[in-house]
Amino acid sequence: MSDKIKKFLSNGGTISFLIGFFLYIVIILPILINDGGILTFMGDYSSQSIPFTYHIRDCLLSGNVCWDWSSGLGSQFLGDYAYYNLFSPFTLFYLIIPRNAIIYAMPFVTALKYGTGSCLAFFNAKRFVKNKHYAVIAGIIYMFSSFTAYNQIFHFSDIIALFPLLLIAMEELCENKRRCVFALTVCFMALLNYYFFAGQAVFCVIYFFVRFFNKNLIVLLKKLLSVAIEAVIGFAMSFIFLLPVLLYLSASSKAMGIIDFSD
Repeated sequence: MSDKIKKFLSNGGTISFLIGFFLYIVIILPILINDGGILTFMGDYSSQSIPFTYHIRDCLLSGNVCWDWSSGLGSQFLGDYAYYNLFSPFTLFYLIIPRNAIIYAMPFVTALKYGTGSCLAFFNAKRFVKNKHYAVIAGIIYMFSSFTAYNQIFHFSDIIALFPLLLIAMEELCENKRRCVFALTVCFMALLNYYFFAGQAVFCVIYFFVRFFNKNLIVLLKKLLSVAIEAVIGFAMSFIFLLPVLLYLSASSKAMGIIDFSD
C-alpha cells in the first residue's frame, strides 16, 4: 500500500466517512435481509420518499421540469419538489442508476449521506479540538443523533448531512477571511430546502454571537457585517429558483389558511 493511500485512509475525514457509511449499513442490515434488499419504513419514507425519488428522476431525465401533469391534477414541478431535495447533490446519483435498481440503491445513497454528514461534522469539530479522534467521535454523534434517526421516516437526511457546511463556511469567513464561500453556501442550503433553511438561518445567528462573543466590539461588528452581506447575497442568488417557488406557494389557499390544533 502506497504512502498516499495510507495517509488518505488515516485522515480523520476519511475515517469519519467510512464509519458513518458502514455503521448505517450495519444498522439497517436486518431490514435489508428481511425485505430482500429493499429498505422500507412506515410513513413518509415508503409513501413519499420512494415514489417521489422515482418521479423526480423521470421528470429530470425526460425534461418535464415545468408543468407536471402527474402530480395531483397538474402543478408546477419546481414548486412541488423543491421541498423534496430536488437540488440535493445526492439526487444526481439516481440519474445515473438504472430505474429498476433505484429501490435497491436508496439505502446505499442514504448511507452516503450519513458518511458525508459524519465527515463534514468532523471538519467542523476539528478546529475546536487538539485530538482528531475526538472530532471523529463528534462527527459520528452528530450524524447518528436521535433527530437524524427519527427523520429516516422522512426525506431530510440531505439537509442534516450538509448543514455543517454552513458553520464551516462561517468560520472560514470570520476566522480566515475567505470571501464568497459563505455566500455560495447560503445559496446552496437555501435551494436544498427553503423550509429548513429558515431554521438554519436562526441557528447561524445564535451561533455567531455565541462563537464570537469574546471579540471586541469593532471586530465583532466587522465580522457581523461580512456575514450579513454574504448572507443577503447568497439568499438573493438562490431566488433565481426560489422566487417562482415562493410565488407558487403563496398562491395556495393552504398558505393563507389557519390550522386549528384539533386538525
